[in-house]
Amino acid sequence: MEGIEIIDGIIYGRVDPHIYAFETNTVPNFLKVGDTYRPVKVRLDEWRKHYSDLVQRFDEVAKVDEDTYFRDYSVHHYLEHEKKRERIKDEDFTEDLYKSNEFFRDVTEKDIEDAIADIQKNFDENSGKYVYYNIDDHLSKDISYIRDADWKPRANQQVVIDNYLNAVKNGRTNLLMYAVMRFGKSFTALCCAKESNAKLVVVVCGKTDVKEEWRKNVLKPKILEGYGFVDTNELVKNPNIISSELNDNKKVVVFLTLQDLLGDNIKDKHLDLFNLNQEGKIDLLIIDETHFAARSEQTGKVLKNFLKKDFRQEEKGQDESIEDLQECVKQFNPKVKLHLSGTPYRILMNGEFTKDDIIAFVQYDDIVREQEKWDSENMEDEEWKNPYYGFPQMIRFAFNLNQSSIDRLNQMKNTGVDFHLNTLFRPASLNKDEDNNYKKFKYENEVLDLLYAIDGAKTDENIFSFLNYDKIKKGKMCRHIVMVLPYRASCDAMENMLKNNHFNNLNDYELINVAGLDSPKKYSNAVNNVINVINDIKNHEEKDQKTITLTVGRMLTGSTVEYWDTMIYLKDTLSPQEYDQAIFRLQSQYVKTIKGKDGKEIKYDMKPQTLLVDFDPTRMFVMQNRKSLISNINTSIRGNDELENRLKEELRISPIILFNKDKIKKVEPTDIIDEVCKYSANKSILDETFDVSVDNTIFDDEIFLSLISKQPEMSAHGTVFVAKPNKGGGDDAEAEESNADTGNTDIKNKVVDKKEDDDKEQKSLIKRLQTYYFKILLFAYLSDLEEKTISDIINNIENDDNAKRIANNIQLDIEGLKYIREKIHPVALNELENKINNMDRLSGDYEADVQTAMRRFSRLSESEIITPEWVAKEMIDILPEDVTSESKFLNIAGKTGEFEYAIIKRYGDDIKNNIYTIPTSGVTYECTRKMFQLLGIPTKNIYTDFNSFDLIDKNKNQDIIKTLSDMKFDAVVGNPPYQRKQEKTSDGQIYNLFMDAGYSISPRCVFITPAKFLFNAGNTPKSWNEKMLSDTHLCVDMYYPDVKSVFGSVNFEGGIAITYRDIFVESGEIGFYLPFKEMISIKDKVKDKTIKNICSIIYSPESYKFTQLIHKDFPELKNKLSLGHENDIVTNIFKKIPNIFLPGLSLYT
Repeated sequence: MEGIEIIDGIIYGRVDPHIYAFETNTVPNFLKVGDTYRPVKVRLDEWRKHYSDLVQRFDEVAKVDEDTYFRDYSVHHYLEHEKKRERIKDEDFTEDLYKSNEFFRDVTEKDIEDAIADIQKNFDENSGKYVYYNIDDHLSKDISYIRDADWKPRANQQVVIDNYLNAVKNGRTNLLMYAVMRFGKSFTALCCAKESNAKLVVVVCGKTDVKEEWRKNVLKPKILEGYGFVDTNELVKNPNIISSELNDNKKVVVFLTLQDLLGDNIKDKHLDLFNLNQEGKIDLLIIDETHFAARSEQTGKVLKNFLKKDFRQEEKGQDESIEDLQECVKQFNPKVKLHLSGTPYRILMNGEFTKDDIIAFVQYDDIVREQEKWDSENMEDEEWKNPYYGFPQMIRFAFNLNQSSIDRLNQMKNTGVDFHLNTLFRPASLNKDEDNNYKKFKYENEVLDLLYAIDGAKTDENIFSFLNYDKIKKGKMCRHIVMVLPYRASCDAMENMLKNNHFNNLNDYELINVAGLDSPKKYSNAVNNVINVINDIKNHEEKDQKTITLTVGRMLTGSTVEYWDTMIYLKDTLSPQEYDQAIFRLQSQYVKTIKGKDGKEIKYDMKPQTLLVDFDPTRMFVMQNRKSLISNINTSIRGNDELENRLKEELRISPIILFNKDKIKKVEPTDIIDEVCKYSANKSILDETFDVSVDNTIFDDEIFLSLISKQPEMSAHGTVFVAKPNKGGGDDAEAEESNADTGNTDIKNKVVDKKEDDDKEQKSLIKRLQTYYFKILLFAYLSDLEEKTISDIINNIENDDNAKRIANNIQLDIEGLKYIREKIHPVALNELENKINNMDRLSGDYEADVQTAMRRFSRLSESEIITPEWVAKEMIDILPEDVTSESKFLNIAGKTGEFEYAIIKRYGDDIKNNIYTIPTSGVTYECTRKMFQLLGIPTKNIYTDFNSFDLIDKNKNQDIIKTLSDMKFDAVVGNPPYQRKQEKTSDGQIYNLFMDAGYSISPRCVFITPAKFLFNAGNTPKSWNEKMLSDTHLCVDMYYPDVKSVFGSVNFEGGIAITYRDIFVESGEIGFYLPFKEMISIKDKVKDKTIKNICSIIYSPESYKFTQLIHKDFPELKNKLSLGHENDIVTNIFKKIPNIFLPGLSLYT
């Protein structure tokens, strides 16, 4: 592959200890001789910060056989006692130099070689002259808990403790400590308890396998003298142990798991604790969320069509969720709650935590920088004394799928496949079956090709055969792989495939299926299932055997498996929390402690690098971008000015390598930004809006609440804009506020029923805030000025006439912008401004695909149904040949340029000056104007003195239609508004009025509208329906009974029709319309010629009505009849008001 040197320069894997030497002119005539358990280059780069001119002189492995090491002490001993070389003295250093006593005067490379030869000779002779360290003599882990550890909080931990104390002092009682693995959250949380003099501390965690970690953190440190540890076992032996300890003036940490708390009744062993809880005696509740998964919305989408039993079965392959934990801890009433989280997305959930509640925000790269800082400041200490020693570097491989899989998925694109990895790795059956289909993939050949490619048995231009790569083998990487699959049966299918096919490398692995339908009970049902898995991997490691663990979600949210060094991610997820929690399973340290005969220890890093392999590069890039956005709140007070620098730093720490078309590329920040922009380009502005986090706490602000309450609600189809005259100039300094009659009354003044309506109110506020987000993003896309931040938007609106016009037309006000800029949560602001930046980049790219631009506008508002490109093309293609590039066209209801684009595609660039458009509103004026600029159509061809609704306004339309008729348009096209919202009754149909207006303007008209009128049904006037059905110039070009097949998420009854009217063509009456040609001959045989259609003898509920006299005589009727239909005589009228028709019967019978 082209670019293999990139990987050669990054991958090193497990490193043998080396003896190195360098010289420097700042200390002439000396060689510095040392050892390192990391790459020599890394160590020399650290020394270079002190001796910038150093030159490497020596580098050799410090081993006497495959498993036995020696230290630099042995080399130093030889140089001093055999070669009589003098060790440097303090006076040999100038004052400003970093001092090291490992410099030796007049030492040569030959002297070091002689030293190593002597060390080797004495090892072979077993003379005892030097100390050796055999890797097989590693110490077992300390499982005793004598209080002898002199642990003290590190500087970054002390900051968190101080933050905790300040927060509690200021009355904060629900706190969050976010920090990635290896920060020491447990120890830091316990130090918070000690410093606040908490006597009873309850820790709730998800898994029993982390209990020993908590026990050690309570019982070993001297600093926590006085605290005891109580778990379920102790409570079973002595249910009153907690009270007893407290009565003896001792302090207690009680450890509970989720399983302890599940169930409706309090268990006997917990009665003492819950009595103390009722008495308010729990000082601190620590909720360890690090070991829980958040249920992913994406998972819900994938599983939504499952049968209930299938859904329950798939959930068995997952770990417990954070929702389960949150429900269980509600029964506690502590003085302070402290949540520990290992992923940052917790702070975005439900607006639970404000800035003042977050006592720690420690990212992966913060840990790496602490690690690097310690190494730089402690050059003379053993490297393993670094508290972060062994924290591995994650190398990320971004693969596209193998070619056969890409071909297969491309075939399925038209079937609406959204989840490509879940589709590819779907088993033939989700359940056990007699034919063992659950042990087979639906697309066996494609999956096998992918495995062959990573294995090296076959080649594929998109995939690097990393399992066959020499440096990975030599570095002893990819020894214990975890493979993440989409379904439980996928694990069984993968196990079957790996066992029954020949591979170059994959056959060397032992398989551990922890989530499949065939998963052994010791992995799936046993109490100690996690420990059983870890022990089996450990046993294989001790036998020098490699493993592959097959899972869906089990063991991916907190289990520490130190042996795992590689993850192959083969399922779809867009949940950052799910993704991060899974991949960080690789980041646990795996260090062996080896003791020499002199009693000294060395620590050998068994896993200096880990490998994440993702077959969805876009997902990896989007996740990295989002992670950097969240991280960025620590580096930039408001906004995203530092995003690119943040990306650069995170890619330095954890590089991404992209493989595509036989090329290898190291990913740079601009690649991430460009890919996210490209990903964004395929989404509508509305979709982008829903990606921005909602900060619920901002609704507590009265001013902001008032601002947001005036916004209409957002829905899956868009929002509601006021249909007001569009402003083509740039004169309006302030945008008008939206007061659309959409039920958006001022939320503050609502009187609500507390429990249920509070939830509705909250949801309503969220939808209104999303409307404001939507307007901001829409502005950024419409504007031609540079906008990367909300401040840029404000500045442009205040100083540029075009920006003022856009803001006015889309109803965006400056005061609201200023308030959002200052008040919303930094995370939400970062996400919003990242979207603004992407919009700005896409907006300014006039070479961009027009189709991409049209996708941005695919959903604007509830009243604006955007015509798909293929439909617009079909409609324009209806026009006859005598309509040419010299003809004039009018779009009667312009929205986003879809018809204009179709016209240009058919007639070419010469038609551009002859295309005119009437926008439906100020918003669509701006969208149309944007598309005109992209398409090269003069913007003066957009009508600005009136909008589409003025065509059907009896007070205005006469002069407008005359003006348009005088233009002599050869054809009118459009997808006009279908109905007008009306309060307390059915929405009124208006598309018929637009069709009539079009017929008054041009001899040829093509429209797409609801089709009920073709069946003389619906709310259009019956007289109009009959007129259309008898019009000899009107024909139905296409009828779609399923509206969603045309408009996607939009749906209504009666279907949709494309009609063409041409006064120059006699096409005959439509008459009795049948959408299927095959039925026409049948109709002609059976039709009663005296009845035009069935609708003429069937009457709608509105055909007969009461007069107002009935309400005068019976005022109580209003409580019995439907709102808005008080005068309708409907089919159930006799049941509703029997006393009117049968005197003597009670209304309430």
